Amino acid sequence: MGYYLLDNPNPHGPHYYETRRKPLRVVVIHITASVEDQDMRGGDESAEQTARYAATTERQVSWHAGADSDSWLPLLPASYTAWHVHGYNSLSWGLEISKRDVSWSDEPPAWVEATLTNAADACRPIVEKYGIPLRRLTRAQVDAGMSGFVYHSDLDPGRRFDPGDDFPIRRFFELMEEGDMPSAKEIAVECRKEIMGHPYPVWIKPNDDSHDELPLWQIIQQARAYAVLNHKRGTALQHALQQHDAGELDADELIEKFREVLADEVLDVDVTVKGEQA
Repeated sequence: MGYYLLDNPNPHGPHYYETRRKPLRVVVIHITASVEDQDMRGGDESAEQTARYAATTERQVSWHAGADSDSWLPLLPASYTAWHVHGYNSLSWGLEISKRDVSWSDEPPAWVEATLTNAADACRPIVEKYGIPLRRLTRAQVDAGMSGFVYHSDLDPGRRFDPGDDFPIRRFFELMEEGDMPSAKEIAVECRKEIMGHPYPVWIKPNDDSHDELPLWQIIQQARAYAVLNHKRGTALQHALQQHDAGELDADELIEKFREVLADEVLDVDVTVKGEQA
């Protein structure tokens, strides 16, 4: 997965930090308060247009992902600190939704549904990876150390009003749950299929339930020890796992990387499960 602000460096300097001082536990919902495209004809370029702004502006501002009515766009890895909300950047992940104003109830329903769907798709990997509950928080709850979702306006009252009092957060959460991803165990099973060409490695006894708990790095390590994987392919898979843990590959990309590395050594398995490794 590419990240727009890494692929298109801002000439005025990086407006973000490459590390975090605190664990990520909050998703902050913003709107762009600028471009939007509601005609639902052709492509919606408003998320891309806003990303271009972030890559060229002298303002010290950035966010992790943007969403519009036909797509979502990653700007920064979750392990980076974006500059999107005063005082809370180090513990949060910032989402910018392409919306001109803070009113939602009078917008075209099809446009709202499409936009919320893409916003939910952008957030889902973060929710899964960091265990963020689908609940709205107040500023006091964020300050108390709780994890969840919070409006930009709640963290910067008096100056910010987004995403709006009538933002359909219940529907937003429903869409995230509708596309919910299976557990790390299910992903491990799928990746084992890629390594072996069948669900369980030959060195695990059929009646041994402990195989469900083996982490993927250990599966790869054992596969190398038993000469199921050669050094080159084993190293490539370990590197892919490290990229996944750093937020540089999502679960689908991780499984696809397994398939690429192992394509000429194992049976072709139809991988359909989505998820995040813990």
